[in-house]
Amino acid sequence: IESILTSSITAGATVRDKRRLQRGVRSAEKVIGGKLPSIPDLYTSRTLGHAGRITTDPSHLGHSLFDMLPSSRRLRSIRTRTSHHKNRFFPSAVRLRNANRRPAHSSFFVLVA
Repeated sequence: IESILTSSITAGATVRDKRRLQRGVRSAEKVIGGKLPSIPDLYTSRTLGHAGRITTDPSHLGHSLFDMLPSSRRLRSIRTRTSHHKNRFFPSAVRLRNANRRPAHSSFFVLVA
């Protein structure tokens, strides 16, 4: 199942297809007697890992698609005209990286009474 996700086939999969894949995961859990990550969790982790490798490799053809905004906190979103292109690897990887990005600094306010 992981090889299917790394090739980004599930990015454009229908809800019905995703349910079928998840059913396969549940069947595999019963066979091995252990817990496996869900399809969305697996897709997120594999996509973020692949995007991370692309951003660290300047010779990769897709390296320039992961462009930081001037604030250096988020990646520039890739404009697409159709949902077909919006669900492809690079736009979805940018959305995932922006959604799962921790802020550069966290500020905590402590109230002293």
